[in-house]
Amino acid sequence: MKKAFVFAALLVWSGCVAPSPDASLKVSDAVSHPAVIASAKAEYRAGNYGKAAAAAKSVFDADPQNAAALLVYAAALDRQHRFDQADKAYRALHGLIGDTAAFHNNYGYSLLIRGNLTQARKQFLLAQAAAPQSPTVLGNLTMLADAAGYAPSGAGMTSAQP
Repeated sequence: MKKAFVFAALLVWSGCVAPSPDASLKVSDAVSHPAVIASAKAEYRAGNYGKAAAAAKSVFDADPQNAAALLVYAAALDRQHRFDQADKAYRALHGLIGDTAAFHNNYGYSLLIRGNLTQARKQFLLAQAAAPQSPTVLGNLTMLADAAGYAPSGAGMTSAQP
């Protein structure tokens, strides 16, 4: 049940939140993992990807089984175009949470940022199969369909049904 909640929380991770005053917290500061992850998410949403990566990595270094921290870390690396490191993080994340909507959606977004639209689409479709009603996944599929120069292959396919 706890894993299902974590996966659901990872899927809904969106919106705009101002960074907390303690946004530079690290686990070594004797702060709880959830507080540091919340700080990392706030930094990510504020566009402070280096700070988000550092905070999330501090949690993951202290708790290598913490999928939420690894997800924030990988996403922050993506935004810094540190794709080699992000790929390592995604491989570790896949080992923790497997073929879930959260994994496929986030890795798909990583591929989208890199311009690999075909592989991004494959990942988004896997995410959609795992969570057909997820607004995040559906939004990413729509964004992909609207991406310049992208034309889905296959007969009878439309942007509404990739």
